[in-house]
Amino acid sequence: MRKCLFFFLLLMVVMVCSTAAIWAVDQMLTVQVREAQMRGTPSFTGRLSATLSYGQTVKLLEEQGAWVRASRAGSIGWVHKSALSNRQLTLSSGAQDTAAKAGEREVAAAGKGFTAQTERTYRKSHAKGYAQVEAMLKRN
Repeated sequence: MRKCLFFFLLLMVVMVCSTAAIWAVDQMLTVQVREAQMRGTPSFTGRLSATLSYGQTVKLLEEQGAWVRASRAGSIGWVHKSALSNRQLTLSSGAQDTAAKAGEREVAAAGKGFTAQTERTYRKSHAKGYAQVEAMLKRN
């Protein structure tokens, strides 16, 4: 009886480990930083082989310490784990029911610290020059 219980437990452990290994092989990770470097070796001094952008996905091939060997569009290399997430990331305006999303220009401006408050302050201190900004915005 004890032998049967031992073999059953051993079989369960093997099945769990096999399932985890299969799951990890096809795991997709998402770039969670503005720009991530894919390198030839698992080191910050390794040769740069590709540059990844926020929101792009890579396929997990292997893990080594704080580094992940991954592939994307024919490129294979090492990316630091801090640049990746196992969640799917998207850019949005925040509200689930909002029809308008943040555009590329708005995201870039926000990333540089340009906010509504910054715009109001600039508008007050540069009243005459702001007409030129308005004219440029109307052209785009």
